[in-house]
Amino acid sequence: MKKVLFVISLAGWSLSVIIVLATFFDINLEEKVQYIFFHVFGGFILSFFSLFFVKHSFRYLEWEYDNDYCSLPNRISITPFIKGLSNWIYVLIGFSFFAAFVFILHHGSVDGMSEVIDGKYFMTNARGIVREIDENEYHKNMMIEIRILCGFGMMIYWTPILIFKKLIKWEIDDIG
Repeated sequence: MKKVLFVISLAGWSLSVIIVLATFFDINLEEKVQYIFFHVFGGFILSFFSLFFVKHSFRYLEWEYDNDYCSLPNRISITPFIKGLSNWIYVLIGFSFFAAFVFILHHGSVDGMSEVIDGKYFMTNARGIVREIDENEYHKNMMIEIRILCGFGMMIYWTPILIFKKLIKWEIDDIG
């Protein structure tokens, strides 16, 4: 089960990367595949499952005891999951967090959210319509919004990827 969830986590992260890369080539995958952004919510669900598996892992409980981490109930340390990783994984994690941070900062240059109302393109915020925009600006802003959401998805998927990877390694070590 952990291997399947690990592969699904990798697929979710990969899908986020593909969607972000597609936006740089002005390809809006949301127009082609409706509800494609639900994969980001899958990252939250997989994170929940990974934390559940950690709390029921003998090896993690052993690590907590050995490192005197038991004094903090209902907390999970990320230390055993990032310790001893390959350098390329650190690079990918750093890239994911940096990309999400840059995309969020770039969103600050946009006045609000792009919407289509009665066949016209508008920039809206919480108070209402800010201004009317042309189709090119609408598509440009949609690409920025897609990058933010999928950049966030790239960050979210690292929790289950790291946890399931270590849990699988611990199982293999226990068997071997």
